[in-house]
Amino acid sequence: GGGILMCEAYGAPIPQLLDWMNPGDILTHTFHAAFRFPIFDHRGQLWSKIWDAKERGVYLDIGHGARGFAFRTLEQAVAQGFKPDTISTDVHVGNIDGPVFDMPTTMSKMFTVGLSLNEIIDMSTRIPARALDQERELGSLAVGTVADVVISSIDQGEYTYMDVLHETRTSREKIVAETIVYSGNVYDGSHYHPVEMSHKHDAPPGFILTET
Repeated sequence: GGGILMCEAYGAPIPQLLDWMNPGDILTHTFHAAFRFPIFDHRGQLWSKIWDAKERGVYLDIGHGARGFAFRTLEQAVAQGFKPDTISTDVHVGNIDGPVFDMPTTMSKMFTVGLSLNEIIDMSTRIPARALDQERELGSLAVGTVADVVISSIDQGEYTYMDVLHETRTSREKIVAETIVYSGNVYDGSHYHPVEMSHKHDAPPGFILTET
């Protein structure tokens, strides 16, 4: 024991997958567009085992990726009172130029289903840190945590977002990374490009927040 199991939601029938998962495990691509293994039963209702899994501490993750996120799936779940626990991109060379792009874009898509800014931030920081058992190091601005910080603004306008089915939704809000502090270096968010950052495998350990 002691490890975390992470499963892709479209790899097998959902009830069967969840039977294998324990508290602290992570189901990713939960709101996917691969309709072979839907998260809903034949009545269009979420499988009861999804509710059971959430209750016992399994984390339900977005995991956008190239086929892991569909607006219609998340909308149907939210309409039934079910929300994701964590937000992640699964960004890679096949989706970095769309539809994923980056973390702020993925976070912004959550506005379209009615999630609040506080919920979105928690799902992107504090809760993932807890899922990884790293709450003392990550996910907050508390003294002693790693000082990797993104200073963001919330732009107001009319923004269109696309999912893996090329379906679009609009929102009046957009999360924009203005300044990024990573391993002691400060980056201008307006010049940030995920491909450039993805090659920094030799980055030094993160700085630690201290009192001033």
